[in-house]
Amino acid sequence: MLHASDGEGSWFRIVDVMAALGGRGYSSAGTVTLGVPEDDLAPWNEGSYRLTVDEEGMPHVERVRGEAEIMMSVKTLASAFTGARRVGELANWGLVAGDDRAIAVVDTMFATRFAPHTPDHF
Repeated sequence: MLHASDGEGSWFRIVDVMAALGGRGYSSAGTVTLGVPEDDLAPWNEGSYRLTVDEEGMPHVERVRGEAEIMMSVKTLASAFTGARRVGELANWGLVAGDDRAIAVVDTMFATRFAPHTPDHF
């Protein structure tokens, strides 16, 4: 039987937070410290990362000690990373913890012109 509607979807997992943040393009300049709590499948992802994006959109990422300005699971980070969801939206759902300024900075930095989509089903 044919179905009347079709939904898009893809699965995405970040296995190296530092490399992923350093290899992505960004929409605006800024600096923020992101924290990733425990990651059972990739424990090396746990920790805090200072992400600095310059005016040309080039990122610099370093691991830092201490508290992060915002915290999100690696699963939530994947949604923000791909542009599938805005960071502000994820924060409203209770999936991102942190102060409003840091959330706004990351929301602007991670914004994408087009939402990702999966044209082929697999």
